[in-house]
Order: sequence, then structure tokens, then C-alpha cells
Amino acid sequence: MTLADNSAGMRAVIQETVDAGILPGARVWHPDLESQPAADETFDLIVTSLVLHHVRQLEQVLRRFAEFLVPGGYLCIADLDREDGTFHAPDFDGHHGFSRSEVAAQLVGVGLSEVSVQDCTELVKDGVTYSVFPAVARRGT
Repeated sequence: MTLADNSAGMRAVIQETVDAGILPGARVWHPDLESQPAADETFDLIVTSLVLHHVRQLEQVLRRFAEFLVPGGYLCIADLDREDGTFHAPDFDGHHGFSRSEVAAQLVGVGLSEVSVQDCTELVKDGVTYSVFPAVARRGT
């Protein structure tokens, strides 16, 4: 299992979890998917949870994910539906959620197939309810 995050603080938390034996054999990885060339890595499954709305270069990152997948591998994304900007502080410079149809089109655009975007769950933050969708796509064989 490979765990990754852009935030040094989150990587430290993940490393503490690994070091505590909660995720035996896992490694913590820090790829720069927005600007660095793709690493020589492959994965059967890539999962993101409430991550992509923080990514500025979304198409680039989705393309990298597609490159990292082995043929037949899956990308699973859980993220916010488009929201009014209240999920984060006013100075947040990421995405205020996503249109499901735009995410589906972007996944197809980077070469993935069997795209499915559905209802998933809701998060309540500061008394406001935000919907979360799962998007699943597969790299062709």
C-alpha cells in the first residue's frame, strides 16, 4: 500500500500511523503530480478522498493517475459536488466542488473508461450539508 499527500504535515501523520503498525508494509510517498514528470510507478487501484478539490491542475493530475494505473486498474474518487464556497475558508484557492458531468468527461478525456459517478454520502460541516460523490473509472486493458 502506498499513501501519498502534498502536505508535509499529513505525510507525517500518515508515517506515524505506519510506524505504529496500523498499516504494516505501507509506504508514504510524495509525488508532485501537478508539475513533475510521472514517476516510474504502477498501481492496481488509486483512491482519493476529498483531495481533488485542493488540486489546481486537475486535468494534469487525472492524466498522471491514468498513467500510473496498470491495464485494467481502477481510479476511485470521492469528492464534493459543486458548492457555494462555504466548505473552506474564504481565502481557499482550490475548487468549490465539481460538476459530476465535468468530472466524468475529464476522466474519459484522460483515457479512462467505464466511468460511473453516483450518489454517495453527505458531510455536515458547521451546520451545512455538503454532498459527496464517488467517481470510478478504469484504465483499458
